[in-house]
Amino acid sequence: MRFPINFNKKVSQERLKKTWKRLTDKPFPPRAINCYLLNRTEFDHLLDILSNSSNIQIDAKEYGERLPRDGETDAFVTMETKQDGSDRFLIVINRDGFYSVNENIEHELKHIIDGDIHRRR
Repeated sequence: MRFPINFNKKVSQERLKKTWKRLTDKPFPPRAINCYLLNRTEFDHLLDILSNSSNIQIDAKEYGERLPRDGETDAFVTMETKQDGSDRFLIVINRDGFYSVNENIEHELKHIIDGDIHRRR
């Protein structure tokens, strides 16, 4: 059974940049980070699709542990490397999650800032 995933609720670049600047002095990478808010059903469906794809790699570990697939994960970040070598990041957040959207944005941005998201080798 297929159902659409609604990507209409995008977090603004201004909001991402403001949060980024609170976390680090590193320059914010313009247009390199996109963040979407999904409901729980859409979020779990997308996480399942990405987790089972041989062409897409999500950072499946959190503090050295694999991300649970039990409906408790609130957010994740994945990375794409463009042909020109530039990196693009996608943050996806369950807007109905346990943690607030702001807490999840901050947490996922920290993974990008700290270099926790790696290119596929």
